[in-house]
Amino acid sequence: MKAEDLFQRLVIASTALFIGYSLVPWLLDSRLQGEVRDALSWNGFGAKLPRSESIWLFVALVRVLVTVGLCQFSREARGVFVVIEVYFGVTSLLGGLAVSTATESVLLYLMNLCEGAVLVMSFTPPLRDKFTTMRLDESSGELDAQPTDGQNTADRPPERGS
Repeated sequence: MKAEDLFQRLVIASTALFIGYSLVPWLLDSRLQGEVRDALSWNGFGAKLPRSESIWLFVALVRVLVTVGLCQFSREARGVFVVIEVYFGVTSLLGGLAVSTATESVLLYLMNLCEGAVLVMSFTPPLRDKFTTMRLDESSGELDAQPTDGQNTADRPPERGS
């Protein structure tokens, strides 16, 4: 399997797991016993940075849009993905007590594995040089992908090990 294909599959898997993780509380809530529902209500207790549903929905929407950009190897999408990951890291540290079901924990674990692989693959060869900056072609009015450093990647000498 080519690195590009693996990368795109990991990006899509990560986003699908994110969506699944986000929907679990609404899908499972009616099936949970009273004690479990009570335990889950402690999620966020003692938070220095309380979770806002509107911010969560905004980040989720941006995350889905970033998936499209990452699959097209957009440099801007890669940057926004990094910002989202830093945001989730900070909110995890300051978000207080974390209580989740086994299903949520498994989805979160798999999502974190995929996100780590996406980050590593996007900043290391051979995919690092594939990321482009999107520019508007004024003559046609269409978006045109440009190599990140302004050079044509086809003119570059191959990297060692390629």
